[in-house]
Amino acid sequence: MRNIGGTALIHSIGLWRPVLHRSRSDLPVVVAAWSLLVCAITLVAAATLYGETVATGGLRQALLGAPPTDRAILVASTVLPGQLADTDAIVTDELDRTLVTVGGTIARVARSGSFAPAGSDRADGTKLVELASFEDIADHATLIDGAWATAGSDLGATLSEGAAVALGLEVGDTMDLTSRTGEAISTRVVVTGIWQPDRSDPYWLSAPLDLDGTVTTGRFTTRGPFVVDQAALLALDPTRAAAMEWRALPDLGRLSTDGVSDLRERIDSLAPRLGAAMTGAAPRVTTTLPATLGQVERSILVSHSGITLLTIQFAVLAGYAIVLVAGMLLERRRSDLALMRSRGASTAHLALMALTE
Repeated sequence: MRNIGGTALIHSIGLWRPVLHRSRSDLPVVVAAWSLLVCAITLVAAATLYGETVATGGLRQALLGAPPTDRAILVASTVLPGQLADTDAIVTDELDRTLVTVGGTIARVARSGSFAPAGSDRADGTKLVELASFEDIADHATLIDGAWATAGSDLGATLSEGAAVALGLEVGDTMDLTSRTGEAISTRVVVTGIWQPDRSDPYWLSAPLDLDGTVTTGRFTTRGPFVVDQAALLALDPTRAAAMEWRALPDLGRLSTDGVSDLRERIDSLAPRLGAAMTGAAPRVTTTLPATLGQVERSILVSHSGITLLTIQFAVLAGYAIVLVAGMLLERRRSDLALMRSRGASTAHLALMALTE
């Protein structure tokens, strides 16, 4: 009885010898094909990583190079001292939700109404001063003389260099002030230190009064501010609402390209969310960061399109290399294929040999 399975197995084993001989004879062509394929795959992977690196670097450079006012979020409201804790909790919670993916800091700023040197004419609008408190001011300004204010019998205050020059004050000088709004309130401030702001820091929002120490609006010229402790500022008149600011400074160095759209949408929705959470008048939200993020997002899209086109070109090149080499090998082996068929090789055998090779 004829053993058909055993004969087929012997023939299959015998066909592997030509496979090895063919591989050795065409080794330079096969090595060249695989080298081209590996290079193409490497270029595709490198192009993808390069595109993401360039886009991320361009994103962060564009944002960090933007004006300070374009890198911060300002929330402002007038709040009675007794309601400040509840309002602060709502605002900071919504700002934390906005910055959840990038992190950052939130600084609180409180401002008083207008004051003037004691004894000055109330009709004189050129001698107004302002008191304010700046949270973490020591991290955003350089103390050039004296010391930061501490609690004492007199109201300790620091001044920017510009404000000190405008008011003609030095460390150790005192000034008696009288409120120009509402009930007359008098206080004495003593200058404990003079500082210089970092103008490139978004913390200051490029505010002229905070940076230069003086600002003129119509016929009114305000100098200062005298920077005091927040608790001391609010205690001057507990019945009067203070102008509060929450300055959110996102950590834009942590922003990734795929998080730009999400951050922009959360900033755009901040004002409606604050309005829904507050029982009274909603705070004002001022920022140009969403517009800046929109411009950067369009630039990223253009950059990614160019890299994607380059990647497709590399992929087409790799595919063309494989087809070209396969055609060359097929042409070189027409006589071998005919010989193998004459020796009993089936189409399945030839396909398996080609795949293995």
